[in-house]
Amino acid sequence: MKPSVTTLCVCCLLAALEAISGVAGEETGGALPITVFFSKEDPRWPQAEKVIDQTVKELPRLSVRKVSIDDAEGYNELSTIEQQRHISDTGDITLVIGAYTLIDKGERREIETYFPPMIRRILTPNAGKGRLSPDISKYAGEIFGKEAKIEPAQKTDDVLLYSVASGDKRVGWVADAFSLITCPTCNDTQFLAAVRVPELKIIDVRPVRELERLGLSLDAKETAAFVSQFKGLSPQSNAAKVDIISGATKTSVGYQAAINKILDELKRRTGP
Repeated sequence: MKPSVTTLCVCCLLAALEAISGVAGEETGGALPITVFFSKEDPRWPQAEKVIDQTVKELPRLSVRKVSIDDAEGYNELSTIEQQRHISDTGDITLVIGAYTLIDKGERREIETYFPPMIRRILTPNAGKGRLSPDISKYAGEIFGKEAKIEPAQKTDDVLLYSVASGDKRVGWVADAFSLITCPTCNDTQFLAAVRVPELKIIDVRPVRELERLGLSLDAKETAAFVSQFKGLSPQSNAAKVDIISGATKTSVGYQAAINKILDELKRRTGP
């Protein structure tokens, strides 16, 4: 899948976030400086400013400096930053936090969309981390029928496998997969997967930890489009061939690796 310019910007931002996460995530109590470059002639600046100001009001650790590019001094400062960071796709509004930037340009509204959830996640690095405890019996009943019963979990690395029976016959497996994601604006990855026997085919994938991009939860449509790609996969398939989520590469790769691990392990347990 060919990434768009917006996707590339978000991916670059994510890489930069990781580089400073050790500093931004520390509970030092110090201010986190932010600079935003804008033009008074930009009709969309008031809306971006409103989002920034509201976020700063809610998060006192942020210190914002607003620089107008309508005068030579402000314009030259922004130009220097763009040159230093090799920003060729310049924008209408540019927000700078440490080593990275968010850019508004036309309908691409990275500041309004990602600044609030991204900065909250940077300031609360433990949010979205750790393994949750989903109701496996309820999930198995929804997928395999109300008569379905699960056996105690069998652990393989970070995957918990539950055999599912109906009557005296095994009808499938439920996997509870978890992956630690070392990214300051990402949830850890955790999802449930239902596998039908005897063909060992994935028939359902359901996120336990919400899918996110830069701290912002994906909408239901984008989430469904991603997880539906795994349905129908079997040990003869390769989950790495599915399209990744733009701007959430690590989460996507976590799903791919876990699905492959689940299918490989079930094949090993059941034989050829």
